[in-house]
Amino acid sequence: MIGRSVLSLLGALGRHAPVVLVIGVVLGLALPGVGAVLRPALPALVVLVFGFALVRIEWSAVSAAFRRPWWIGAIVAVLMAVVPAAVYGLAVSLRLPPDMTASLVLMACAPPIASAPNLAFILGLDAAVALNVVVVGSLLMPVIAPPMVFAILGLDLQVEPEIVALRLVATIAIAVLLAACLRRMLGRDRINRHGNVLDGASAMVMVLFVIAVMEGVQARLLTEPATVLAVLAAACAANLGLQALFGGLAGFVRGPSAGLLRRQVLSVALMAGNRNIALFLAALPDHSIGFLTLFVAVYQVPMYLTPLFAGPLYRRMMGPRKDQK
Repeated sequence: MIGRSVLSLLGALGRHAPVVLVIGVVLGLALPGVGAVLRPALPALVVLVFGFALVRIEWSAVSAAFRRPWWIGAIVAVLMAVVPAAVYGLAVSLRLPPDMTASLVLMACAPPIASAPNLAFILGLDAAVALNVVVVGSLLMPVIAPPMVFAILGLDLQVEPEIVALRLVATIAIAVLLAACLRRMLGRDRINRHGNVLDGASAMVMVLFVIAVMEGVQARLLTEPATVLAVLAAACAANLGLQALFGGLAGFVRGPSAGLLRRQVLSVALMAGNRNIALFLAALPDHSIGFLTLFVAVYQVPMYLTPLFAGPLYRRMMGPRKDQK
């Protein structure tokens, strides 16, 4: 009886996941005491969030990436190498503080959020492209991010790049192993039948994560409101700006297959702004993530609001789907 009630509750949370995530942000601000209790578990919560998101991914579908490796590879290279370099150049030209510059570049070096394929499917975009980019980008993150951050862009995070790479490998590997174990225990049929339950469990873990990561934000908002609002403005500008920049490219798509290509471009736009920067919280030592933690906390605001407000905007940019009958 209790088990059924829990499953019903998780199913309900899964059906209303976008609202649950917004409530999580509010709780994170309102319950700093709970956040302080959860804060030591932050690295584990990062792994759980990533692992739960990977459970829904059909790894057999990732084989599509190997049928067009240059296409997926080009998207990953643009999102995780070209964009960070452009963000770094813009931040330097605007003379942003070093901590803000480092946080923005780390965000741009991170792979798209693992739930991007599900979100793309809900919005009517190309979930297959999102799936392949998420998987390939996540697996290549330990190879791409440290050289970009340390060697090319020259950011000083007071930690050796090899340590960051190894911690990223460990974090991603544990999350993948967790997802594989859950998939084996539950089975594909049960996962497909009870998708809302998994979404609800994932939403609960994400709520715990956002409460933990927002610990201290309330106090800083009261004592340093200008700083918190400036970081929030930068996070929103980065997230929404990247989505708008790549989304604008869809307007230039023409031709008989314009609808399909436009959806693919908009899928890239969705991923460009919504990045799994939280992976760095599990990979970087405590002494180098003080400001980054604040940035990651407020970055959840535009990211968690995307599922609620992005639908109408993306459908408008998608235009009529003439390529489908």
